[in-house]
Amino acid sequence: MNNIVMKPNTYRLPASWEPRDAVVLNWPNQQMLEKTEDLQELYEALVTVLIDYVDVIIATDSHEFADLRERLILMEVPVEYVYFYQVPSSSIGIGNEGSILVEANSDFVILNRQHPIIESLYTQQAFPFAKLQKSDIQLSSADMESDGLQNLVVNLAALTLKNANYSKAEIQHYIREKFSHEQIVWVDACGDHTFARVVPGNQCLYLACDDSQSEYYELFKKEKDNLSLQMDKLKQPMNLIPLPWGGVIEDDNGVECLVDYSQFIVVNEAVLVPLFDVPSDEDAMEILSQVFPGFEILGFPSMVLTGIKSSLLKITLSVAEGVLEPL
Repeated sequence: MNNIVMKPNTYRLPASWEPRDAVVLNWPNQQMLEKTEDLQELYEALVTVLIDYVDVIIATDSHEFADLRERLILMEVPVEYVYFYQVPSSSIGIGNEGSILVEANSDFVILNRQHPIIESLYTQQAFPFAKLQKSDIQLSSADMESDGLQNLVVNLAALTLKNANYSKAEIQHYIREKFSHEQIVWVDACGDHTFARVVPGNQCLYLACDDSQSEYYELFKKEKDNLSLQMDKLKQPMNLIPLPWGGVIEDDNGVECLVDYSQFIVVNEAVLVPLFDVPSDEDAMEILSQVFPGFEILGFPSMVLTGIKSSLLKITLSVAEGVLEPL
């Protein structure tokens, strides 16, 4: 934990690059695996990458762990660092579905709003050194990000979609009251798109579109202007850095998908960057290497996830250092 002076009875959201004990991976149910070609292979490949940097908690609705465990052993995965838990069947999202792990003074707290997978994992003691607290507002790690210090970037539009019974003003009030970060920036024009990501060095990446004919051009421009206005009012504005525009591509089923590099994840000394087999992949890897100096920058093919409206950021939930083992 960081030695940060916090306002009483508030939470600190750790930065994505702070040390992690584990990553929770919500395994697809059988129906999803049968429906989506190559999905199981993608998840297994993801485990082989993650395990080099962090323990992996696999949440699955199947009690048949043996087959999966054997497949991972054949892939030379050290399964002593993989933990299997049976949970209720759900969609494959976990990072964007109603829970977030925060720090409250000397404790770790999982703020959860009726997310059955998180509740099941907690009951099975998957998070032995964290407390579970009910949140009035549905929050998610895919919609909130901080530098661990003063800056907090919130996708207000996405949280509003998730909390139909609350107004934007009520959600803003809740976050201002509950979180200790002094500088809060609100993303409010891009719906469920993550749009902005906080990175080290008081910097913020954002989705940019340089194709004036694209449906995303005005949308992303409006949000960039909104971010710039808010940054100008901060005591210590974050430097805004555009992510490369990769366009809109079709998956194997002809479904149009946005090339979205904001869906990268950070796991201790590594950054996993989604790749889409387009020329801008190389530019995205280069930008991430610049804003995460000293980290390994690893590309991970993500078209299968994009085709089912998901991403690396949405299917994973990072578990802070000190949650599985005491510091």
